[in-house]
Formats: sequence, structure tokens, C-alpha cells
Amino acid sequence: MAGYFFCSMEGRVAIVTGGARGIGRAIVEKLAGLGANVVIADMLFDIAEQSAAEISSTTGKKIIAIKTDVTDGKSVSELIDRTLQEFGKVDILVNNAGITRDTLILRM
Repeated sequence: MAGYFFCSMEGRVAIVTGGARGIGRAIVEKLAGLGANVVIADMLFDIAEQSAAEISSTTGKKIIAIKTDVTDGKSVSELIDRTLQEFGKVDILVNNAGITRDTLILRM
């Protein structure tokens, strides 16, 4: 993209919450495209697994899905534990997950 400079993320490990679709998925695609291995942390596990497989096949990076509810401390602890088991570290955390039930962004 003209006007933007993106550095290499080779060897980095990223977690993207809400990474199964939408903006989160685009973030996963960009990070993997720059060389990062990525954990997609999402409640929509089936979609997250599908996204992980698709992005991994196009980028050659290791992308895994972990079912995570960011409103539940135990679920987040399990996310970190599994990420550390799989990759040994976390370099980047993108807190993308979020919903608004009344559809008004100003209340989110």
C-alpha cells in the first residue's frame, strides 16, 4: 500500500481476539502475511478453524484457533497457556473482540 511501511513480523507470535471474521480476520491475514504465526481467539470456533486453515494455506504460517470467551478469566488463562504450549511466547496481542447488543457504537 502506498504511503504505508510495514515491518517484518517473521518469528513473532500474535494473538488476535475476535479473529475469526471481519476486521479481526483481516488483522490475522495482515500479520501472517508479514510473517507472524497467529492464534485466532474466538467464540466462533468452527469459523475460527476454517479461517485459520485458509490463512495458513495462503501464507504458509502456522495459524491456530482456540475457542475463547474474553469475558471469562478462565477462558483467557487457557488461551495464554495453550499459546505458550504451542509457540513458547506471545509477542503481539490484538484485543479486537467486542460486541454491542444495541448496535449503537457510542454505547460500546
